[in-house]
Amino acid sequence: MPALVERSAAAYRLSAGLASGLAVCAVLLALIGIYAVAAAYVAERRREIGIRSALGAAPGDLVRLVLGEGLLTCALGAAAGLAASLVAARLLEAKLFGIRFSDVLVLLPILCAALLVVSMAAAFPAARRAARTDPLIVMRAE
Repeated sequence: MPALVERSAAAYRLSAGLASGLAVCAVLLALIGIYAVAAAYVAERRREIGIRSALGAAPGDLVRLVLGEGLLTCALGAAAGLAASLVAARLLEAKLFGIRFSDVLVLLPILCAALLVVSMAAAFPAARRAARTDPLIVMRAE
């Protein structure tokens, strides 16, 4: 009997493992993408950040500036994804057995919170680099 149960659950276990692996890949791609955007933001506005630092902006203010930009980008992406997922949930509810629209409504706040944590974790290294910007080096370089 245990062997029969094992064989009957093997397909579900494979599907769950594959879905988990793809989810981990998606989170890693999101981390890399958000970090790249934040790093490009800091590199593009390096002179402005140096001027702000020279005029007395605290490192915490610079970190908040960069994290705020990352949060805005994340919020826009989450809003677009939220709208798309609600439409997709309505379509799937009508086509697939066992999919309910209320399932999506329960999971969305959790997913948005996870996206917020991931985006802030990805943007933090770039924000820390912005806070360490030396105004003298930036002004001499350009």
